[in-house]
Amino acid sequence: MTSFLRRRFGVIAALILAASPVRAQTASAPSSTGAVLLLAGRDDAASLAQLKAALGGADATIRETAARVVATGSYPALTNDLFAALAREQDPPAAREILRAWLLQGGESALMLADEQARRLGVDGALVVAEWLARVKPQAFIERMPQLLAAVTTTGTRVALQRILEMAAAQHPDLTETFERAWQALEPDIEAASPADMQFSKWAPAAPVRAELVHPVVRSLMTDVLRVSGCSPKSDRVGLGGIVFSPDGRPARIELGTEGLPSACATALGAIIRTSLAERFEPVAVGELKYIVIPFTESFAKCTAIDDTAATAGPPPASSDIKPPRRKREVHPVYPAEAQRARIQGTVAIDANLTTAGCIAAGRVVQSVRGLDVASLWAIAQWEYEPARVNGKPVPVVVKVTIPFTLR
Repeated sequence: MTSFLRRRFGVIAALILAASPVRAQTASAPSSTGAVLLLAGRDDAASLAQLKAALGGADATIRETAARVVATGSYPALTNDLFAALAREQDPPAAREILRAWLLQGGESALMLADEQARRLGVDGALVVAEWLARVKPQAFIERMPQLLAAVTTTGTRVALQRILEMAAAQHPDLTETFERAWQALEPDIEAASPADMQFSKWAPAAPVRAELVHPVVRSLMTDVLRVSGCSPKSDRVGLGGIVFSPDGRPARIELGTEGLPSACATALGAIIRTSLAERFEPVAVGELKYIVIPFTESFAKCTAIDDTAATAGPPPASSDIKPPRRKREVHPVYPAEAQRARIQGTVAIDANLTTAGCIAAGRVVQSVRGLDVASLWAIAQWEYEPARVNGKPVPVVVKVTIPFTLR
C-alpha cells in the first residue's frame, strides 16, 4: 500500500501511512449504520478496530457513516486508514464524507492532500474543501473564488457555491462586507454563464440554527440506531441534546438531557448528538449552545424510517394539480414554567420537513425565542397532516409552522 500511495499521491501520503501505528487487533466491519454510529465517542482498541474495518468495508453507506463518526472526534490512530479509504473511494457520497473527515481530523496540515483528492473527485470534492476553508480560513476561501467559479458548471453546483459564501458571511460577521463584495464581483459572470431561466437569490446570509428536531442526516440512521442500541420507543419519551460547535463545524462540547430515558435510549441519544456535525451551508454560532430534540416515540420512529428520496425530484410542472398539506392533529406546546417566570413570550417559527405519510420527520427553528424553542419542537413532532399531493401523489414538502406563546 505504501508504494502505491507514493506512486499515486506522492511522498507525503506515503509518509503518513508509514508513520501511523500498525495495530495487531482486527475486526470485521459492523453490519449496519446504527452499529457504526454507536461507536461515536469511543476510543478503545476494539472500537478503533471496528471503525477501521468500517472504513475499508464493502458497503458504501457504512463507509460514509464511519467517516462521519471519525470526523466528530480525535482519532490519530486512524490517520492512515482514513487516507487509504479516501484514496480508493469511488462512491460520491462516501467520498465527500471521507474527504470532510480528513480535513476535520488534520486541519491545515491535511489541506494539500485534500486538494489532490478534490481534483480527483471533481467539483464535489472542490466544494467540500471550499466549505472547510469558508469556515476556518475565510480569506483563503475568498482568494479561491475565481477558481471555484470555473469549476462549478451546473445549476446545482453554482447554487451550492453561493450558499457556502452566504454561510461564511453568517459565520464571520466581521467579514460580511468582504464576502458580499466578492460575490458582487463574481455575480455577473455567474449570471452570464447560467441558464436563462435560473434565478439566484439575493445576498442573504442565513442565521445560525439555535434548535432543531433531529439532525437531517442522522434522521436516516435513527431507526437502525434504536434497533441496535435496544431502545424501545414509547409515547412519552424524548431526549434533549446540546452542542457547542467549534469553528470547523465539529461538536466541541455536548450536553445530554437523558432524564426519564432508559439506558439504551440514553446510549442512542449520545450517539445521535455526538455525530450531529454542522451540515452543508449551516453557519455555526461558535461558543453558543444549539439544542437538538430527539423524540423516542413510536410515531416518530416510524416517521423517520420513511424514505422520501424517490419523491424529491424537484418542483412540479406548472400545469400540475397541487394540493397543499392539511393539518389533522395538533398538540399544543407546554409553556415552560421557567419562561413564564422570566416573562418570556413571543412566536417561534419552524421549517418542518413533512413526509409523504403526513408526519414531521425533522425541523429547524428559523425564528428563535430563547426558552421556548425546545417546547415548540417537541409539540410539532406529534402533529399529523394529510400530506401534500401533486397530481394525486403524496410528496414531501417543507412547511413553515408558527407557535405563539402569550403570557396571561
